[in-house]
Amino acid sequence: MSEPLGRGPLRDNWWLIAIVVLCVIGAAAFHFRSDPELVEDAAAGQPSLFGGSAATADWEQAQAERSREAARNTITEYERIYAENPRAEDAPAYLFSVGNLQRQRFQNYAEAIRIYELLLTEHPDWEGTHRVFPQLISCYEQIGDRRGMQWVCDLMMRTFPEGSEEYLFAQEKRNSL
Repeated sequence: MSEPLGRGPLRDNWWLIAIVVLCVIGAAAFHFRSDPELVEDAAAGQPSLFGGSAATADWEQAQAERSREAARNTITEYERIYAENPRAEDAPAYLFSVGNLQRQRFQNYAEAIRIYELLLTEHPDWEGTHRVFPQLISCYEQIGDRRGMQWVCDLMMRTFPEGSEEYLFAQEKRNSL
């Protein structure tokens, strides 16, 4: 008797074909990992999943430096925009971004504090000030300045209505000092 249409040795044994394909992929990966020339060639462009840890570290370091350079360029551009028109509607947002980049990308907490305090002084009515205070507290905390933290908490408690989320945050932070 003949096989019904749609059935045959390949279809009936699909799992064997899948195993063979996986074995071929595994053998290629093993060969790639075992051959130092292939690992070096692959790592020259970017990291390899199969080896080249020194090249991977170099690549990651280069990526981090490019990212830092991009952040420096952004800071320079935002500071220029702010200097050209410090009373523009979006000027506080530029300052806030500069402070955030200084704090997050460069861990330059002293500069971030200066920027955040400038923002609070020059733009006290900006709608985003509620986001500035926690960042400022975090910077003072990072440099170990308890008095600075207390000052910011007190300022928050004077700025925001009693019972507001911001007020309660400042009160809790102040009480934990």
